[in-house]
Amino acid sequence: MIDTNKDRDSTYDRVRHVVSRTEKLLKYPSESEARAIVEECDRLTPLILSSIQAKYHSRQTKYQSILALLDIAISGISANSILGDMNAVFHSGLQLSAAITAIRVHTNASGFKIELELELGALIGVRLDEALYATAMIDKPCSVGWLCDTLLSGGYGGRQIVETSDEKDRKTWLRAVARTRNSSENFSHTEPEPTLKEAPQFFHTAAKQILSSISALSKASTFTKAYRAAGTDDNLRWNILVEGARKADTFKKLSQRWLFINSTSCTTPYTAKLTGKDIIYLIAGTRGSVAVRFHGGEHYYIKPEVLHLPDINIAIVKSIKKTINDLFNSELGREEELETFHKIYSRLGKLIFEPITKNWLNLKSLALIPVGIMQGLPYLSSLVGDSRLGDILDVTIGPTAKTLLLSNSHQPEVLSPTAVIIGDPSEGVNEIEQVTNEVPKIGKIYSDRKASSITLLLDKSNTHKPKSDEIFHLISSGDVVHLACHGVDQNLDNKIPLLVIGEAIPFSEFQTHRLKPGARVVLSACSVAKDSSLTPFSHLGFPTMLLSAGASSVIASLWPVPDSEETVDFMLDIHHYLSEGYTGSEALRFAVREAIAKDIPPSVWSAFESFGC
Repeated sequence: MIDTNKDRDSTYDRVRHVVSRTEKLLKYPSESEARAIVEECDRLTPLILSSIQAKYHSRQTKYQSILALLDIAISGISANSILGDMNAVFHSGLQLSAAITAIRVHTNASGFKIELELELGALIGVRLDEALYATAMIDKPCSVGWLCDTLLSGGYGGRQIVETSDEKDRKTWLRAVARTRNSSENFSHTEPEPTLKEAPQFFHTAAKQILSSISALSKASTFTKAYRAAGTDDNLRWNILVEGARKADTFKKLSQRWLFINSTSCTTPYTAKLTGKDIIYLIAGTRGSVAVRFHGGEHYYIKPEVLHLPDINIAIVKSIKKTINDLFNSELGREEELETFHKIYSRLGKLIFEPITKNWLNLKSLALIPVGIMQGLPYLSSLVGDSRLGDILDVTIGPTAKTLLLSNSHQPEVLSPTAVIIGDPSEGVNEIEQVTNEVPKIGKIYSDRKASSITLLLDKSNTHKPKSDEIFHLISSGDVVHLACHGVDQNLDNKIPLLVIGEAIPFSEFQTHRLKPGARVVLSACSVAKDSSLTPFSHLGFPTMLLSAGASSVIASLWPVPDSEETVDFMLDIHHYLSEGYTGSEALRFAVREAIAKDIPPSVWSAFESFGC
């Protein structure tokens, strides 16, 4: 036990030394050094835990100890992975989960902190991938789902809680947030200007939410206690989560149900039950990969299954991504480009989806949740035999169980949708010429169907450059939203996706803005389907944030798409189906079929994935 400042300083010095040794170990792997690091981690862990649990320690001291636990967990995962001790990696993963959760609770009291998530992501890297892989390999699929529900998208859960509230409460929240931002947004078209008189209403709303949550949290505590008591018994844990998924339906209010589900970490089985989709987590480790299947619909109670994918690992995933990146830095002819794309899709199909479809014959509708390093691959275009995965199965990308559940919480308007189409072609050498054709043509699809449409083209003829709040005001009014622009800020080395419309809009802006519930969103912008490369474990990016802000589906591109008439034609086909009421995944699937029939090259359509329902 750490009793004095001197003892704590000595312990923290030992932790720093372990971190330094682990960094060297990763460069020069050695089993003897890995064992020595593991032994030191085992000696330090009880000292750190006692400091965290001590009632007399200050908040700052406890936070320092939490950071030390994070360092020990990361080192333990790395060293035990080298030794191949999957059980020890799993236990280090539990420490990692505890440390991340405690850090978020400690620092996120005032709201979502993207800086924190970026810092955590850069520090953790693929360690969570390794921990989840090890958990699956020791046949604990239930714990895989629990860890994913606990950690993935955990940094902005408060935003998702708002979106599950009543419509009146969401509007009050929106106006209150606009007030605190000193926003210049004009609400006069749809809502009154926020005033100080709304402050009591806002606090009343907050109080009502707290009172409403008491019942859900009280019932959830029974399940969380039982789950902790189950220890590492995966069968017992699964029975508790299944009972939690059953209990969730007894809450009539969506906000109460959401709190209960998240408090009990039964989001994955409940989402599989509600959506009718099998949920498959794709996880890579240094020694191989796994697919973890949670059964959907009426079969949700069946214990999840693990399928080992031995021929793909973290190194191979990185090599596939490098091949894709190199493709856009080369000057290949059309035939060579087609051949390269075909090799990528065939390889992904052979390594991942041929084993999945061969072993799980009854798959029909599924949601893929690629975790960490597995994000950002063209799954829908993967080839199973001669067929695209997106053609033989109804597939969507999560990107997490929480966002998938949220995307199914609001029904999109399909009978008479309002379409909002905004394009910014930029200027000079970065100009996207076809945006000036894309925006009016998409608008015409909806006007021809006598649907309401709003188009805004920020080209040279538009002397007024709207600010971000004006753009958000338009976006929030659309049942269908189409944004055509550049997808990243070149000065940020492609690490953080941006929508370059007027003032550049980062994905974090949707933390304080909302979409029309059930909105179907199409992002005609390069690379915005990717999550931030610095936060792989948090799944931070436009798809997750848009779904958290109220969208039912998001169609977006994983990599640069050509500025061509063929791309415009592909976008028109997507909106043809959206205007007829199809979901995002259906519209993308049918549009890709038409693109292939028209001999449009895969550089146009294969980068697009559908997220949400």
